[in-house]
This record gives sequence, C-alpha cells and structure tokens, in this order.
Amino acid sequence: MENYFDNITITSIGTNAINSPNITKVTIPNTVTTIGVSAFSGCINLTDIKIPSSVTTISDHAFSDCRSLTNITIPSSV
Repeated sequence: MENYFDNITITSIGTNAINSPNITKVTIPNTVTTIGVSAFSGCINLTDIKIPSSVTTISDHAFSDCRSLTNITIPSSV
C-alpha cells in the first residue's frame, strides 16, 4: 500500500485516520498541512514516511505504536 494517498486531494490527515498493519510506506501529498492526533497510530509495519514542506503541524502521538518506523522525512516547516 505504498501509494495509499495517490489520486486523493486532502488537506489534513485527521485524528486516528489510518490504523492499518498493511501499510509499510507513505508519501504524504503536498496538499496536506496538518497531521492529526494519533493519525497513524497502530500502523505497526510502517517503515518509511515522507512528509512534505506543506505540513506545518504534526499533532501529539501522530505515529504512536509505529514501532517499525525507521525512516521519516520531516521538513523544517514543522
């Protein structure tokens, strides 16, 4: 599910939005400005996430329980 957000125009990823053990990689589109509380909580197999410079807010516990996360790109805009 590497291309989970492809072809979807979104501006924020809400509270508890994604909770899937099937997701391993995510590239957040540059239309997103906010990642909500526990947005990816429980994505236990998520290893790689790329956050664009359009994101200015990453809320508390956005990646809690993402114990496989080894590569995260966080822009200076956060």
